[in-house]
Formats: sequence, C-alpha cells, structure tokens
Amino acid sequence: MRIVPDVKPPTTTYKPLRGKCLCGAIEWTLVGKVDFTANCHCTDCQTLAGSAYGSTSLMVYDAKGVEFKGTPKLYHSHADSGHKTQRGFCGTCGTVLFNHVSEGQPDEHWAIRTGCLVGDPHLSPMMDKEIFMKSKPNWVPAVQSPGNQFEGMPED
Repeated sequence: MRIVPDVKPPTTTYKPLRGKCLCGAIEWTLVGKVDFTANCHCTDCQTLAGSAYGSTSLMVYDAKGVEFKGTPKLYHSHADSGHKTQRGFCGTCGTVLFNHVSEGQPDEHWAIRTGCLVGDPHLSPMMDKEIFMKSKPNWVPAVQSPGNQFEGMPED
C-alpha cells in the first residue's frame, strides 16, 4: 500500500529504514531521508501514547513518504497545529505507526514512531528536538537544551 501518490525518485539515495507493528501484520519502509527526530508533547501524541509525550518520532518532509506491506487503519482528524492529519495504526494489535500531516500541502510531513523500527537504525542523534513544548506537562523534565525546544513545529 502506498499512502501518497508516486513521485519522481530523488537523486540522492538513503539507506531505507524498516519497521513493523507488534504482531507483524504491518511492515513499513521509509523511502526518504529523516529530517530530524523529536519527542512530541502535543496533546494528540500524549493521548495516543497514554503518556506525557509521543515517543521519539522520525520527522520526514518527503512527499513520497512511506511504503507499507499490509494495510494500516487510518484515523482522520485535525492536529494541534490545526492541519489535517491521518494517523496510522495496526487494526489487529493497535500499534501506533505514524502521523501523516497536511497531505499534498507544502508543509506535508510524516512522523514515524521509532518504537516500531526493526534493528538499530544508527541514527545520530536519535532525538534532537522537543516539539510542542507549550503542551508539555510541568511535571515532565525537558530532555533537550532550550535551543532545541520548540513551542510548536519547527519552521526549518
């Protein structure tokens, strides 16, 4: 299954990252580069994770996005940012796989949950930003220096 339309491949190639859900019914391959990694404190991620923040996510600004083996269930809503979003999860085991924001728009991006990665992806640094700090509960310590903390989604 391909969630977004086909686009011309980039001239630069990247080592594909692979992941899967807990039961193995859904597998995915990231077909673009990771722009940054982040812990997200938005209220949507807090609710989805049942925690104070969404686990580290691979942020990908690449329209071709992610290729799937198996069909993720989709939940459509509006993100804290106000953008349309679709969240993908396994309909069998419930594993949260991704958040696809602003499909077809200039700020389109994917947030892929790193807890689903298969093997060690050798990403460095593994988590370099904290986003939606405006929603971070006051009892949760910040894990990044102030220069890597953002009230919402970073502009660059």
